[in-house]
Amino acid sequence: GMTAAPVAPTFTDLERERLARIALTQLIEPGTPLLDTCMVGSTAIEVYRRFAEEDPDLGDDGLEARLRLAQIHPDRDLERAANAGFRYVIPGDEEWPTQVERLAGQEHLQYRTGTPLGLWVRGPLLLSDLDRSVAIVGSRDATAYGADAAARIAADLAVNDFVTVSGAAVGIDAAAHRGALTGPPGSTVAVL
Repeated sequence: GMTAAPVAPTFTDLERERLARIALTQLIEPGTPLLDTCMVGSTAIEVYRRFAEEDPDLGDDGLEARLRLAQIHPDRDLERAANAGFRYVIPGDEEWPTQVERLAGQEHLQYRTGTPLGLWVRGPLLLSDLDRSVAIVGSRDATAYGADAAARIAADLAVNDFVTVSGAAVGIDAAAHRGALTGPPGSTVAVL
């Protein structure tokens, strides 16, 4: 009898775009002006090809990126992340937070600009549920008063169904997360 040849897995356009975005985050530092410029009107797949095909217009950043091409395995990275409970959310996903689109075309700040290529997420909260969210951030070296104020603000927000978004540092960030989880616990998101 004849045996069928193994069928290669097929990827949707969104899955291919996700893998290309993961690869780009490893090829070139996310948020660099070059990457932001390349992404205007292009897919991540097209931008990745420009790096792989040694587009001279990419300059030194492109040369450095090409040296890393052989070490990049986005499919393996995505599988490892999924096994650890992470997902990589990109534009086109139902949970993509449209608020981050406002970052497109902004002035550079510390040589960073643009919309993120994607966001690694872990936890049950969907990023699309952050339409009622407030960022509470501040000093790591917070005073007792400052930490107490941050916790009280976050607790009040939680009672009113707002999600607290902060970093994961000690000080104000930690106080905000603690405050959101007191009383009737709310939701918090730590941005790393």
